[in-house]
Amino acid sequence: MWDFTKTIRTRFSISGAATSWGVVDSEPLSIQALQLKAGVAFHRKHLGDSSPLQFTLQDNSVVTLSPDDALQMVGEALEYVDGIYAHARGLREALDAAQTAQEVLAVDVFRGWPTAS
Repeated sequence: MWDFTKTIRTRFSISGAATSWGVVDSEPLSIQALQLKAGVAFHRKHLGDSSPLQFTLQDNSVVTLSPDDALQMVGEALEYVDGIYAHARGLREALDAAQTAQEVLAVDVFRGWPTAS
């Protein structure tokens, strides 16, 4: 059941992450792009440069963000994905604690996942 749960976890983790500005892509290359955007925002803040950054959301709309907003958006997206992994860890604990097949089947691996839409 844990292997099946990991499949669900992976699907949710790459389906997009909800932020205050909209849903951002969350597959591995998109997470790298988010981290890059955070690096640019940190660099601009370090230089005292408050010029805006643009970021393309999952629906292909473009948002213009201040460096502080960019950092907040990236943080929200990463926290969202981390929440998916946290939920999966809780399910794994429940599955590991189950003593019988009936107890394993009682663990609802389908509900409680964060969803971006």
